[in-house]
Amino acid sequence: MTMIMPTSVALTQKLQEYSLVNRGVLDTLGAAVPMVMLARNEEERREKMLDRTIVIGSAFVLAPLHAWLIMRGVARRHGIAPALMKLSYAELQSVEALKKGLHRLRSQKINVPGVPAIDEALRQTLVKAKTQMLVPDLIIECLIFASVGWITNFFTRTLTGKHQFTGEKSAVSEDALDELYENEAAFQQDERWRKLLTTGMALVAPIGLGWLLQKALLTPKKVLGILFQKIREKAHYFDYKDGIWMSMPTLGVVVCMQFLGQVMAARSERERRENLIREGMLNFVFFWGNALWMLLLSKMLFKPLKIPVETAIRKVIDRAPAGLKQKAGKIASAAYLTSFLLNTLTLSGVVVFNNRLTTRQVREDAAKLYAKKLTQLHQTGGAVKHKKPFEQYAQRGNRVFSLNEPAGHIAQGAPDNVPES
Repeated sequence: MTMIMPTSVALTQKLQEYSLVNRGVLDTLGAAVPMVMLARNEEERREKMLDRTIVIGSAFVLAPLHAWLIMRGVARRHGIAPALMKLSYAELQSVEALKKGLHRLRSQKINVPGVPAIDEALRQTLVKAKTQMLVPDLIIECLIFASVGWITNFFTRTLTGKHQFTGEKSAVSEDALDELYENEAAFQQDERWRKLLTTGMALVAPIGLGWLLQKALLTPKKVLGILFQKIREKAHYFDYKDGIWMSMPTLGVVVCMQFLGQVMAARSERERRENLIREGMLNFVFFWGNALWMLLLSKMLFKPLKIPVETAIRKVIDRAPAGLKQKAGKIASAAYLTSFLLNTLTLSGVVVFNNRLTTRQVREDAAKLYAKKLTQLHQTGGAVKHKKPFEQYAQRGNRVFSLNEPAGHIAQGAPDNVPES
């Protein structure tokens, strides 16, 4: 008999198990809020709001919607009931496993009408149907997440007429930033190829995954190589929760495409570094942060109760003694929510760190460019373009360097204080 848990425990368990929702909430609280609140100027704030709107809207609305539509469309094309798409890949390993899977669905009071003969043909049909649902569904999400950086870049360029990282605009004067990007023009010359790479990977990864799963599950087990045997054994990790919610490994493919897209869409080396740090930490926290915090908290909280240490709330409840299941569930859900809070604070700290690092770097690069221009001025006797803006940001303390000073005075390092334009 299944013990009924308090509503708070049941909801927290759902949050942990539904990976796409989990990612959306973490993106909202841990990334979107600090990114928008700590934006360095209004242009960056608008850009980050659009960025997170696409990510969160896709996670909560678009992903389950198109998964549901594709699932029903594929089921109709194969002439099977949509409920059969809820069978796990583990239940499609053999005909016997399929029979047990159908029994599970019926025991959960899931209506499965019109089931034909339970044989190898049905098993293969279901493998093909599940894979043909996974591939287009995953392609849609991969393309969306991989395109976020490119979409926000286009949005900003349309509004401002400039192809520059908005996070750098408050660090130095507008003319000085223009001069810096003009000097770094080579960085954006291969943008077309970066777009093609991003799009190509967003298409190839889902198709490749679908091919591997289908080959592993449709090829007789006795002739499979070691690699495909392992894929067959682990295929259930790519099941969809309730038929429409991506699992953690499936979502991992989407997240990799998001990471690639953000890195490829960078408009300067400074933005690329910022994206690498932010997306790298966000993904680390998402995939391993909760588990690490849960492990540490569980060791402290469960030791007095002599309950086995687990990172999943469901496993904690299952392994707890009968008289302690509810208490264990409450403690585990509290530990998970605490770990979630710690993760959001970690990501907020990453945003602050990134903001300061990029601001310092753009000022250093601007000062180095000023020193270079100043050297050219002394060598050629010509004029430095945008003289006044360079005088504004190439300064230390309250002292503004004149273009008549030796270049070495400024080339030694970054300015300590830079007035905003």
